[in-house]
Amino acid sequence: MKMKRLLIVLTAGATLLTACQESTQMSNRIAVALHANYIHPDRQKLECDSNGTTLVFTVNSQDTPWQITGMPEWIQISPTSGSGTSTVQVTIPAYWWAAARTGIFTLSSSSPDWSYSVPITVTQSGATAFADLSEDSFVFDGGGGEGVVTVESNCDWTLTTSVNWLQVNRVDDGRFTFSLDENPSFDAREGTIRVMYNSQVVSTVRVSQRAAKVDVVTSQLNYGNVAGDYTLQITSEAAWRARTSSDWIELSGSSATAGTNKLKISVTPNLYQEDRNGFVYLEFSASGNQIAEIPVYQEGVRLLLGDADGSYTTLESSLEQDYVIKLTSNTDWYVNEIPSWMTADPTSGTGNAMITLHVQDNGSFSWRGWGSLSVCRQNSWVQSFAYLGQNGKTLNMDRTYLEFRDVASTQYVEVTTDGTWELAYDTNSFYSATPGASQGNGRIAVSVEDNRNPWTRDGYIEFRLLGMTDYEYGYYPQGRPIGKSVGRLRRRN
Repeated sequence: MKMKRLLIVLTAGATLLTACQESTQMSNRIAVALHANYIHPDRQKLECDSNGTTLVFTVNSQDTPWQITGMPEWIQISPTSGSGTSTVQVTIPAYWWAAARTGIFTLSSSSPDWSYSVPITVTQSGATAFADLSEDSFVFDGGGGEGVVTVESNCDWTLTTSVNWLQVNRVDDGRFTFSLDENPSFDAREGTIRVMYNSQVVSTVRVSQRAAKVDVVTSQLNYGNVAGDYTLQITSEAAWRARTSSDWIELSGSSATAGTNKLKISVTPNLYQEDRNGFVYLEFSASGNQIAEIPVYQEGVRLLLGDADGSYTTLESSLEQDYVIKLTSNTDWYVNEIPSWMTADPTSGTGNAMITLHVQDNGSFSWRGWGSLSVCRQNSWVQSFAYLGQNGKTLNMDRTYLEFRDVASTQYVEVTTDGTWELAYDTNSFYSATPGASQGNGRIAVSVEDNRNPWTRDGYIEFRLLGMTDYEYGYYPQGRPIGKSVGRLRRRN
């Protein structure tokens, strides 16, 4: 292009010269002059590294003034104008940024009658990329957290992470933030934040995180047979949820985020005599990892008369008496069945009790029983039994036949009984007995008068247990002919 222009200019000049010569021949008043314009730099691309330098190029000019314009501010050029061939110095300072930079300035003609320009490019490569960080490592507990890192860098950096539980955000050229999730595992973990430039790692931040901790009491929860609840406090560094092994265990507040929260564990009434066991399981919401197992125990219905259910007891005494029987219970109860010859107090209640049985006197020599005593749980079939019997009256005498001589004398009869008794005989007869009445064991003195008759005489003493007619005993003293009195026993029905 430059040559084309030069040829055009020269051709025009030659043409003009020819015309002038012809004109000169015609007239000596015309003067002819030849003028050429030419500008050309020996280099149009200048390059240097980030350390900076001074570069030189030559402006070739043929009687044409020139100038340099449009210089970038980071470039110094000397000289910036001239009228002939000249050496030009381009000074480029050191450059710390990692990205290369390019500047363009223009070499052009400053002749008023000839316009011409050419661009010259200056390229400076970038420095080695770096990113100085305020922190290069962090340690967090299992609950997660956030961090801020200040960056001093010479590049337009980007961020990546090695794990998906780390999230990063570039705030501006000199700062980025990051956050990490809860660690719902049983092990510590580690991730890396990478500061990148042109797909190359220029700096890293190591982030370590401990496993999330959970503080909860895992000892067994004990409940009675009735409905009940217990509130458990759980402190966790990660979100959790709870579930149960059995439908009789109910939960309120069965999930929560990290922090201190409460879990209410309730049980329904146990209507059966068997105890039952279950569990409450705690697990991290994010991973499902089980973190605690809490045993739950609920006792069954306790209802026991005496020391063993269905026990048999005989009351040794036939007399009216109070007999106390122990009731072991953890529930409401009432006396459902009782023998006709006794009453109970109390007849209902809640929990343990001592039940007093008022037993009527057994006015018979016969044992009575087995009478059934049962206690039931309110609104339930659960019950306990005890079977009671009572001995009948006892009556024993050491002698049932008395013999006396014809002289006045006294003999004794030892009586063993648990009844109330009295004696009956003809008070006008020759004999007497004392005491005439008593209760329980006793000694009866039987006395006879002197028998002055030639014949034997006898008598009869009736021994009666009051309130019954099962047995009666009699004594018959006999008279003088044999020198003694003879007694004999007679039973009457």
